[in-house]
Amino acid sequence: LGAVRGQGAVPMARIQDILVRAGMLAAAHPEIAELDINPLTVSAEGGVALDARVMLGAEIRTRS
Repeated sequence: LGAVRGQGAVPMARIQDILVRAGMLAAAHPEIAELDINPLTVSAEGGVALDARVMLGAEIRTRS
């Protein structure tokens, strides 16, 4: 996460913001059983989930 090969360090505040927002998404939707984001690219301008998978739990399948 530090500076490497001429690239600046990843802004930790940006990573923290992304993780908090992902947690808020999961908290707002209890039907989400798993949330996998990999890889996640982060720069000073923002972050991009290059691949993500959301697994829903049993609660969503049993609702009417």
